[in-house]
Amino acid sequence: MKRVFLSFLFAAYVLRGIGADTIPPELVGAWAPAKAKIEGGVLSEGYAIYLNTNGLAAVVAAPPPVGAKWRAVYDATNHMLILTIDAQPDEGLMHGMTNRFIYDPKAKTLSLTNAPTKDVLTRHGNRIPGGVIEDLQ
Repeated sequence: MKRVFLSFLFAAYVLRGIGADTIPPELVGAWAPAKAKIEGGVLSEGYAIYLNTNGLAAVVAAPPPVGAKWRAVYDATNHMLILTIDAQPDEGLMHGMTNRFIYDPKAKTLSLTNAPTKDVLTRHGNRIPGGVIEDLQ
């Protein structure tokens, strides 16, 4: 019985840690700048970021649609969304990358902080079409 209880405590601790890195519901979905074309959550032109609740993300550009999986972490204290991708030499990405976005809860926008472009992204839906993240390498 003691072993079962300890296993339960360990599982609760692990799940609590996983829960700490979840993306809040107000950020889940498809985000893109005004010039992007998205219909039904599917990108046809420009670029978009798709955020899932579990910290998986996809950055997709079109046409033709191409994208990559990223990891997402949200810091609620600073309203900062951090997207990270590891180096993928077989895909031509020789160094990892990190992008930081500030989330404005009043305007409901994401603003890229560490790039020459100052695109402001708005949410184009709170759902991600099936396969958008899962089908990427």
